[in-house]
Amino acid sequence: MSLNYYFPRIPVWIAPLGRLTNLKINVDPVDEKTWEILGNLPSLMFLFVTSKAAALKERLVVSSSMFICLKEFHFTCWNNGPGMMFEAGAMPRLEKMRVPFNAGSGLNFGIQQLSSLRHLVVEIICSGATVQEVDALEESIRSAADLLPYRPTLEVRTWDEENMAKEESMTEEIHTRG
Repeated sequence: MSLNYYFPRIPVWIAPLGRLTNLKINVDPVDEKTWEILGNLPSLMFLFVTSKAAALKERLVVSSSMFICLKEFHFTCWNNGPGMMFEAGAMPRLEKMRVPFNAGSGLNFGIQQLSSLRHLVVEIICSGATVQEVDALEESIRSAADLLPYRPTLEVRTWDEENMAKEESMTEEIHTRG
């Protein structure tokens, strides 16, 4: 099922679709209820979610009871707030994933918990972050992926570099003048 409309919230009529295996959906904003409904679809194998923003105050936790059949997960979000955290046993059959992470929202996302992962694309959102934060996040992601049993292929992309914090250039300017 593919829906080319931005829903203001996840439609409740999706919850009883127990045989749904493939879903492309646009929800704006994404919130905990979105993941609760989607995560409990028992046959869902391929999920593509697009959102302009995530309405999350805390990290979205993906537990071991969610997305039990999911093999491929693509999440596009221009502002995903504090991001996601994968608990032990989360998405046990997931082989391919593309997700965004904000550079300034911490370094531990639980990627090492995704034991079946074979291909990982991470999009680092650089807006407001320093070069050091972006580099630290990329290194943390690479280290976590290296711990996975299948040693997934890893692609790290960056978004919004033009809106990174200008901390380094300001420090350099002060030293040049002083």
